[in-house]
Amino acid sequence: MEEFLKQNYTLLTHSVELLAVISGMVSYRKYKSTAVKYFIFFLVYAIIIDFLGVYPKYFKSWGISDLIKGTAVENNYLWYTVFWGMGSTLFYTTFFRRILNDST
Repeated sequence: MEEFLKQNYTLLTHSVELLAVISGMVSYRKYKSTAVKYFIFFLVYAIIIDFLGVYPKYFKSWGISDLIKGTAVENNYLWYTVFWGMGSTLFYTTFFRRILNDST
């Protein structure tokens, strides 16, 4: 089981994220006048970042990994660091502030 999870980690993670985005898009109409709409936008943005962030795997599967081989771009994880370290922190603080302001 552990080996299966290691081999299919990316597929499983992206599937769960996609499920969250789909359920958020389906329920958007119900929550569009509340602060939850920002969370739905964040989910969409997060899945786009995750799909774009694994570009070395895409290059490898397309057979053009020679373009980035041996460069700093090959193992550049700055995209994830900036998004999750700073971007998600800023999002959550503004999101929870909106929720608290709406409830008072």
